Amino acid sequence: PTRWIANLGLGILEVPTEVTSQNDVITYGFALSRKVGDRLAVAAGVDGHFDPHGQVRAGTEDTAVARFGGRLGVGTSTIDAAILIGLADVDAPIGFTVGMTRAFRLFDGT
Repeated sequence: PTRWIANLGLGILEVPTEVTSQNDVITYGFALSRKVGDRLAVAAGVDGHFDPHGQVRAGTEDTAVARFGGRLGVGTSTIDAAILIGLADVDAPIGFTVGMTRAFRLFDGT
């Protein structure tokens, strides 16, 4: 099945160019993923933050990034990779990310 995920939150960002100043923003994320087999899944999403008051301060500008990628499960490990596309003026126009996760049992409960 397709998995839908949505997140909404509040962020308090320090303004790096002004001493003891902050910018309060709304953070968000929307994503969907779908299994394409036993070990492979594809995903897409958008995340970022914006200031509902429209205050633009250096270092806390509105941002939004779209991600398109996949996840491959290999045993107890997963490998993730995605292409990133910046949607706001301050974001890089394109990028990529790669990650690996390994699951292990720290305590076996005996």
